[in-house]
Amino acid sequence: MKTRYSIFMLIAILLVSCATSPTGRRQLIIVSEDAAIAASKQAYTEMLKPYAAKGKIDNDPALRDRVYRITGRLIAQAIIIRPETKDWEWRIKIIDDPETVNAWAMAGGKMALYTGLV
Repeated sequence: MKTRYSIFMLIAILLVSCATSPTGRRQLIIVSEDAAIAASKQAYTEMLKPYAAKGKIDNDPALRDRVYRITGRLIAQAIIIRPETKDWEWRIKIIDDPETVNAWAMAGGKMALYTGLV
């Protein structure tokens, strides 16, 4: 009896947790979007702290302007596709690390680009 109840509860949770993405794809949502955005905001600050302490954030004004111009156009399109994102605190930081070929994004519009990718 206890096993049946556990299986029933698991199925119920999975059904309730399913959502449809903006692209129409069904997906399992374990963490709410609001919780992911709040966690990302804190993680973003923590990840950038060591670079900021070393003065390795947004050092090249020409590159910064170029990246801001490009991401501004991308953000505008994201807002068209998902209007609720207009209220996000969109951020892009350029990390001066020519050896790292990477860029990343977090929930809520938090992004970073390493100069090694450019």
